[in-house]
Amino acid sequence: SANFNNIIVLVKIIVILLIIALLAETIDFALLMAGAAKFWLSKRMVWTSIVCAFIGAMLLTPVLLGLGTVAGVFLGGFAGMLMVELIRRHRLKPVFRSSRSAILGRSAGILLKGFSALVMIAIALSNVYS
Repeated sequence: SANFNNIIVLVKIIVILLIIALLAETIDFALLMAGAAKFWLSKRMVWTSIVCAFIGAMLLTPVLLGLGTVAGVFLGGFAGMLMVELIRRHRLKPVFRSSRSAILGRSAGILLKGFSALVMIAIALSNVYS
């Protein structure tokens, strides 16, 4: 009976953590899309930014470890957006303006995810040590 209660508590904690993670991802995506709509970023630019951010993180993580992941996400996303905008507009000033705004939106999403991770760690540790 005690073992069964532990399993029920464990499942509840996992569901709560999953909900927090999904909520953080949804809000991050909504921030990204809101920034895209506000600064007239195309869907192609947003998706290219996401893909290039992933590629940048994969390339820089082995070199710089944790710092490489963060730097890769920012630099990869920026490079992807810069590339799409240069192809689309052929002028640099609007490209840098839209890329900068997208980086700010991405930063807000990363801060939100970091805060969510801290909340999830606190929940997990409080249940481990209670």
